[in-house]
Amino acid sequence: MPTLRRALIAGVSVLAAGFGAAGAAHAEAALAQPDRDFLIAAHQSHLTEIAAGGRATAMSSCPAVRQLAPALVADHMRLDQMVTATAARNGVALPALPNSAQTQSLADTAPRTGRDFDIAWLRMQEQGHLAALQNGQQELAAGGAPDVRGVAEQATPLVEEHLTEVRAALAKC
Repeated sequence: MPTLRRALIAGVSVLAAGFGAAGAAHAEAALAQPDRDFLIAAHQSHLTEIAAGGRATAMSSCPAVRQLAPALVADHMRLDQMVTATAARNGVALPALPNSAQTQSLADTAPRTGRDFDIAWLRMQEQGHLAALQNGQQELAAGGAPDVRGVAEQATPLVEEHLTEVRAALAKC
């Protein structure tokens, strides 16, 4: 009897796993392309901001950047948790790395030092936050999934605040 029970449990587990995979595939297929695109782009943006912020904390010579960088990291980690949870609920596979342009931006700032680093980093932040705002606006205009739109709605004011802070730091550094 225990062997039969184990076989039944194993069979039910295999069926459940199959239905789980089918459910995830169905969720991704049911999610509109603009919603998937937003989640992927937002995740890659957050990965970039987290990596860049960590580098700025170690490399910056400007007090405004040293103060701003850890706050950006914390905020983008929080925002990315919302993105990854929403993507998981909707069966969207997220990339493990920033996109090639973001990776290149990170590489471009790497060899810089001092004020040259600070200015390059702040310009990268400005461009990244402008792109994030555009991504959120596209989601709000074309996205259909309420939970994905909710992520864009919650992120927008914080990304706008970051952009203001980055621009203020540019004036100080």
